[in-house]
Amino acid sequence: MSKNKKKRSEKDINRVRNKSFNLRLTEDEFKKVSEKILKSKLNRTDFILKCIEDKDVIIIENLTETIIEIRRQGININQIARALNEYVNDLETKEYVYTNMENAIENFTIILYEAKESNKKVIDLLCEIKEKELE
Repeated sequence: MSKNKKKRSEKDINRVRNKSFNLRLTEDEFKKVSEKILKSKLNRTDFILKCIEDKDVIIIENLTETIIEIRRQGININQIARALNEYVNDLETKEYVYTNMENAIENFTIILYEAKESNKKVIDLLCEIKEKELE
């Protein structure tokens, strides 16, 4: 089995998909569905199956940018700590460095909070879509 393939359950292995489903959409609807499928990192079949099985399809927007920023902040914190340990001997300078380190950690916390809020918005949107489908 290749590295990228998920291990399939016995239920999935024994399932035969011999039925086809055709759906007609407007151009706008097609774009919206296609974007959601692309963002979900699932193939079309898996995306639709998750939707009909009432499983949440979580789409995290701007994840790459968030990860890059988190790495930058981590690098900043490491550089401050290294400088503090290697080059600083006097108490006043160490206090200055600690203050900058606290600011970096605060920025890091804000970024994590924003990422969490972004995820909540995605989940809220999915709930709204499900509610509309049930109406």
